[in-house]
Amino acid sequence: EIYLEDIQKYILIKGKYMDLRKEYLFTLKDITRNKETLEVQKNFITNVGHELKTPLTSITGYLIALRDEEDPEKREKFLNTIERNAKKIDSILMDFLNLSKIENDKVVNLAPIQLDSLTNEIYNSLETLIESKKVNLEYDFKLKNELLRIDFQKTILILKNLIENAIIYNVNQPKIKITVEEEFDRYKFIVEDNGIGIEDSHKYKVFDKFYRIDKSRTTNLAGTGLGLSIVYELVHLCGGEINISSNKNGTTFSFTLIK
Repeated sequence: EIYLEDIQKYILIKGKYMDLRKEYLFTLKDITRNKETLEVQKNFITNVGHELKTPLTSITGYLIALRDEEDPEKREKFLNTIERNAKKIDSILMDFLNLSKIENDKVVNLAPIQLDSLTNEIYNSLETLIESKKVNLEYDFKLKNELLRIDFQKTILILKNLIENAIIYNVNQPKIKITVEEEFDRYKFIVEDNGIGIEDSHKYKVFDKFYRIDKSRTTNLAGTGLGLSIVYELVHLCGGEINISSNKNGTTFSFTLIK
């Protein structure tokens, strides 16, 4: 902060008078952006802590109860709850690591990929979830050949998170359709679902870290609130754009990736 006192002669800086008859070099730096970045990081770490605390508390409680419980049915119920919360922690940590990796790895590795490799990898990574929720997963490839020139790992992560999101926000038997089209120098991916939809006031907030729509409107499968922010970061890292359209009959995410 610079305080002026008798501007013809002196400038008072932090209580010290400086003779204006001499030459001084002043360096002014705007640290607003740095403070904002630190605040975002602080909030992010706090949110991760809160997200981990809930399942950890549940695991601890059920482990204590398990020691003295002799009823086989109750023991099985406790173990299932412990397993479910352990998977929740694993999911949170994986999302956290993926976000960190995106921040540190800005390289896009484009290479020809077989369509079968894409669909097989999606199914293998989500097999348990797809089978348990009886998901109807459909593909429609409108391409000139059987090869996609994409960053395979990043594209898989984008689609995986969008499919998981479509399952979480669905109270019916999930029906998900993935369409891939070509547009000049890029591909367009369209992911449609028959879920509960997203209100206009929520549409673009869903890309914010830890933002989640009212939990009472979702299934028992709780999300981490990081999946769509990962999608947003990856799509833009790959030189693309992402859009949402939604109504009471479902939601459609469309995004582009450079070839």
